Amino acid sequence: MRARTAPVAALLFTSGFCALVYQVSWLREFRLIFGASTLASAAVLAIFIGGLGIGGLLLGPRADRHPRPLLFYATLESIVAVMAALSPLLLALARTIYLASGGSSRLGVAAATAERLVLSVIVLAVPTIAMGGTLPAAARAVTRSADTRRQDLATLYALNTLGAVAGCLVATFFLLEIYGTRATIWLAAALNILVAVVARAVDRKAREAGSDPAQPAYPAHPAPSAHPAPARSTC
Repeated sequence: MRARTAPVAALLFTSGFCALVYQVSWLREFRLIFGASTLASAAVLAIFIGGLGIGGLLLGPRADRHPRPLLFYATLESIVAVMAALSPLLLALARTIYLASGGSSRLGVAAATAERLVLSVIVLAVPTIAMGGTLPAAARAVTRSADTRRQDLATLYALNTLGAVAGCLVATFFLLEIYGTRATIWLAAALNILVAVVARAVDRKAREAGSDPAQPAYPAHPAPSAHPAPARSTC
């Protein structure tokens, strides 16, 4: 991994870590609301994974067109952090609505499943859609340069995945047991804000230097040769 790719890779590792801390925490909270049945867990996971897919589909092309994709990445991470920090309040609202409706015992399996999906959308839609656009935006910040290697992009995907694995393990075995669900979500949100701040700083530094944040600057036009070739004869 080249030195100029390292900052973006570190940001993606950390954002992947936060994403899985959120997922584990949200799944635990929704189980306390909906129960631990297969249908209840499937509804939450469907909205989480679906939000990531929709985010990649909608925000990926926008990242391609954005003149400063790393700044776009920082904006998305800020949205994720704010909405995740607010998610305990939305979870409390979802709990109130679900308990007031009577759940599956009163509504039946089909209606209760539909209600779970709707409540999961209320809590998870915005942060998961924003998460879905973070990897394309960060990858575009690297691949926009002229000498990008496929190995650089593979490194970004790998570190993002490793961060997700680390987040799942740390949240499950340490953070949730020590701090509880709400504090764990807020700690991850604070780390997400730090990621956004660092991404903005890296983008600003690269902009001031007149270069891409992941690669050296290249002139827009080749410099003229000091000894131009002689004109070709027309004879």
